[in-house]
Amino acid sequence: MNKLSFTIKFYLLRTREKNGTHPLYCRINVNRKKAEFSMHEFVDPKKWIEEAENVKGDPELSTKIHSTHIEIRKIRDKILEEDRVPTAKEIRDTFLRKEDKSVKLLDYVTSYTDQVDKLTEYSKSTWKKYQTVKRHLKAFLELNSISNIHMNRFNSVKVHEFELYLKTEARLSINTVTKYLKILKTIYNRAIQFGQTDKNPFDHFKFKHVRTNREFLTQDEINRLQEIKLPNESLTRVRDMFLFSTYTGLRFTDVDALTPKSIITDQHGKNWIEISTIQKTGDSHRTPLLDKAKVIVDKYHDEALVTGKLLPLRSNQKVNAYLKVVADLCGIEKHLTFHMARHSFATTITLSNDVPIEVVSQMLGHKDIATTQIYAKITNQYMQGHADKLNEIL
Repeated sequence: MNKLSFTIKFYLLRTREKNGTHPLYCRINVNRKKAEFSMHEFVDPKKWIEEAENVKGDPELSTKIHSTHIEIRKIRDKILEEDRVPTAKEIRDTFLRKEDKSVKLLDYVTSYTDQVDKLTEYSKSTWKKYQTVKRHLKAFLELNSISNIHMNRFNSVKVHEFELYLKTEARLSINTVTKYLKILKTIYNRAIQFGQTDKNPFDHFKFKHVRTNREFLTQDEINRLQEIKLPNESLTRVRDMFLFSTYTGLRFTDVDALTPKSIITDQHGKNWIEISTIQKTGDSHRTPLLDKAKVIVDKYHDEALVTGKLLPLRSNQKVNAYLKVVADLCGIEKHLTFHMARHSFATTITLSNDVPIEVVSQMLGHKDIATTQIYAKITNQYMQGHADKLNEIL
């Protein structure tokens, strides 16, 4: 067999991207015949060490270069063992075929999302979040002129680029961005578990979270809402639905799912709201029906018998649009949304009236009391009330 001249070189193309980075390529040279391919990576030329064919300050990319080098040599050696002289093109094509065996990211996210939709342990709202992640991921790739990408090519650099896209192009809050990135990390962990990829690009990623103020209505604002005579029936109905949530703490999706059979009476003649499956968590839930909430239920009783729905709730988007008008008419300057009713129940209706936080947690259907404690921290009246009691004791 003739002597084999063989080299592998990693280099940056002269073509520069808008952000100043250059595409990284690999060149295989066998007996003065070469074959090249893209590494699907972009490198800042200031960080590129040409002599060492390596990148400074990016251990993941350095590892990828090293493993690619090893894999190419293995392919060469295997061909030599077959007593054949390899060509640069054969080595390159064999390497790329191995790379292409990995599952494509959008395909796997789609199949995983379909599974979430079918499994009973996942709620509808969870499935919607997975759908949203898929939609944002698709838009991100299209923005970068990529229809799809192999899972093992979506590295830590791509994760940071996707994070930036969610914050800038999609204009999402930091906490929402973190929520979606964690979902993608979960999908990668599942893919590793089933042998679809061998690494998770989120392994060393630091998720960011900021504390948010959970805005709520004061008792005076709730009274204004309750007492105002609104100019038409549509606004009145939306106001009533909001007040029902204010006196029950139920989410929009759970109120929307209520039927006349959701109201039950115990052996002591007390009324309860029973939800077989909470939309967000999938758990069953029972909470007392306060008198003010019962007044609203009774108001729409006859209509409920016809429609089969306990309350005449419209779409969340439409309700929030109407609530803005209601807030203006009541002189409420806060950005009124349906979910604020739940926050108002936790703070103004219960905690501020000395309902123990453990009981509030149960009424809200929280799995962890730490979630309920967030509400206790944001109501000064709650804290001052207990401080006044301590002053009386001391």
